Amino acid sequence: MRVSRVFAVVVMAAAAVLLAGSVPGVDGVWRGGDESGALQDQSGLDEPAPLDGSSGEQPAVVECDWEQPPRPDSALDIPDPDDYLQGGVLADEIVEFNGHRLPIAELVDLMWIADDMGISVEEAIFRYGWQTQFSEVATRLESTYPDQFAGAAIVDNGCRARIAFRGPVPDLAVELAATLPVRVELVGDTGFSQAELVDTLQEVYDPIVTHPEIANASGGPDPETGIIQIHAQPRGPTTPTERAALCARLQPPPPDNPSITVQLTLVEDLDAGPRTRTHVC
Repeated sequence: MRVSRVFAVVVMAAAAVLLAGSVPGVDGVWRGGDESGALQDQSGLDEPAPLDGSSGEQPAVVECDWEQPPRPDSALDIPDPDDYLQGGVLADEIVEFNGHRLPIAELVDLMWIADDMGISVEEAIFRYGWQTQFSEVATRLESTYPDQFAGAAIVDNGCRARIAFRGPVPDLAVELAATLPVRVELVGDTGFSQAELVDTLQEVYDPIVTHPEIANASGGPDPETGIIQIHAQPRGPTTPTERAALCARLQPPPPDNPSITVQLTLVEDLDAGPRTRTHVC
């Protein structure tokens, strides 16, 4: 049974694209490179390379421009979550320490994040302790301006936030952004709304994933650029000529909104993880 994997814009995503296409070539072969970067043409196939051009290593944590740098754990009186267990479950309580006030359950989440990222608990609070507040702001703006709201995201590992609109930035957005403890980039005149992106994604994705010549497909929109990426895996091996013809059959018509574009890419193996060979249509 085919697994449908279509991804919509979500508030907490900087970009909802599942895959980022590698650099296309002009000869129509599967595109990739070996460790030296040289393309290997073997019956129209190239060696795999990371789709996003990265090395596959864990990205470095972005440094934020703090007014006051976060203190090390040794300088804080961090509550022990075990003291708030009731029958093996965390109590629904608010804890206060060193100028911070938050639910104990949220503190535990932030402690896990700090451990995973190799940062202090206070830095985790600075970066992510305002996510709930930000989500509430984004939800209010989306419900108030459903035809104008173009997405919201926490970016740079929690250093800042971004909220966008199809047209001019509303005064309410300026007012609410000022209540958040981080710098918020308010972007106006994107030319598209989040709802338009999601609707367009579904319109172009469904005919591709259900096409008899496609084994599986994935897709997602980039809320910053308005580009919808669709990656489709053909059924069985294909030649460059066959892939070019398949692209022509699959290519969706341009969206009604000219600010939204669709990029279709054929992939050799959609389940291969971050490395697979591609053919940009």
